[in-house]
Amino acid sequence: MEASSSRRRSAGVFPSSAVRVGKVYKSRDEGTGSCKVRWVVKMSWMTPKRAFMGAAAAEGGTKLNAFDNALLKLGIGNVNLVKLSSVIPAHIEWIEKVHDVPIGMLLPTVYAHIESDEPGMTISAALGVGISEGNEGGLIYEYSGYCTKEEAEEMVRKMVEEGFAVRGWKLKEFKAVSAEITVKEKPAAVVAAVVMFPY
Repeated sequence: MEASSSRRRSAGVFPSSAVRVGKVYKSRDEGTGSCKVRWVVKMSWMTPKRAFMGAAAAEGGTKLNAFDNALLKLGIGNVNLVKLSSVIPAHIEWIEKVHDVPIGMLLPTVYAHIESDEPGMTISAALGVGISEGNEGGLIYEYSGYCTKEEAEEMVRKMVEEGFAVRGWKLKEFKAVSAEITVKEKPAAVVAAVVMFPY
């Protein structure tokens, strides 16, 4: 029995609970005895050091193309956005432009967007950022809808103020970005985003 078990291990058959980073692995389901091959890749996330915020509007041949075109205007159309919730790390540095991002990179992002193909409709997206005293962290809230950008900014301002109030934090600084477009002949989209960088 022991020799048989050793042979299984040397052949690369492991219990289903076994995990090995970056390797192809065979694992045996302890219930059915069947074997599966799986690839396990370790993903490591670092606390962001810098962030960019911006908003853009664009048209396109379809609503999805309009959304893509708005992302390209922001400089984040050739990366993969990983959607975050709303917390800003302490002492983050804000930058004015996205620089030298590798194609296909995974970028943690808080974003709001809306698309429409109804002529005459006005759509807007906004992000509000609240920074605490001493830059010890902050909050981001997003909103998009059939409204003006001023209305969208007012919505995110209220959300930031409430988010700080319930946490008992002091709001030192509020800033917002927004975009607005009225649909004409082509589908249109608006995007507001905060993109975070680990470097």
